[in-house]
Amino acid sequence: MNAVKGGFLQEELFPIRTVSKLTGVNSVTLRAWERRYGLITPKRTDTGHRLFSKDDIKMIQQANSLLQEGVSISQVSKQLKSSQKFETLLVDQPTTIWEEYLEKMVFAVSEFDEDILDEVYQEALSYHAINVVTQELIIPLLRILGERWVNLDGGIAEEHFFSVYLRNKLGAQYHHKRGRNNGPLLIVACMPGETHEFAILLFGLIAHQHNYRMIILGADMPLDEIPYIVEKKQASALILSCNKNCTFTASTLAPLTNIATTPIFVGGHMSDEQKDMLKRFHATPLDCDFQKTIDIVNSQLKPQLS
Repeated sequence: MNAVKGGFLQEELFPIRTVSKLTGVNSVTLRAWERRYGLITPKRTDTGHRLFSKDDIKMIQQANSLLQEGVSISQVSKQLKSSQKFETLLVDQPTTIWEEYLEKMVFAVSEFDEDILDEVYQEALSYHAINVVTQELIIPLLRILGERWVNLDGGIAEEHFFSVYLRNKLGAQYHHKRGRNNGPLLIVACMPGETHEFAILLFGLIAHQHNYRMIILGADMPLDEIPYIVEKKQASALILSCNKNCTFTASTLAPLTNIATTPIFVGGHMSDEQKDMLKRFHATPLDCDFQKTIDIVNSQLKPQLS
């Protein structure tokens, strides 16, 4: 058996203390389930320490649920191995590194485990540029969390958990690069009615890599407040986000006429549906692809970037 190298992430193996934390089943019980009932068969390191796979963890979680339903432990193993219900829980092995990362991050979010979440995210960033990680990993993760938000108990809590994590990542970048960025200043905000900050946080992560300075105003920002801060800070551009849970009309956009000399960009699904209206207010619709979005902003602010 190969020993784990570089942490459990590379071989998808978890030490017993982590499994106990994730499942709520103590280490003594886990060892008994292995020895007495053959419920699980963990791998071993060269020094004899138990290592559990994600399938082992799913088996343990399902076993725990059956025990709570009154099934005896002697019957649990047989039921799990023959149960179609358990088989449907097993997912196909990931075929790409991004699917592997995504599967691990969904698991980490579902367990509200920031340590695992951060280990996966940092590993991805150590091999790939942040714009690639955002496009290939974070955006697909957000789609999955959006589906879980609708369909699963705890889905809303999962989304909030990941939102706070992502906001902290952006804050850490700000702290690390404080005073280093000297590019154009962007005001970044969600339009009225838009309560999800994911889009502007992800844009912020990428824009930071392109030397932009930013003031991020967060969700549900009244547009009549925007001209004041744009003028006060002499901002180079305004970036707004508006997705399907957000709508805007000509009257909503009216305050933007007071900053006509400052470039205005609007991203999100609604920007794509309302391109003509946005153009009447001299606002540029943005692509949903974050790399294309930053390219559009760069092209309009090119003199300030050089």
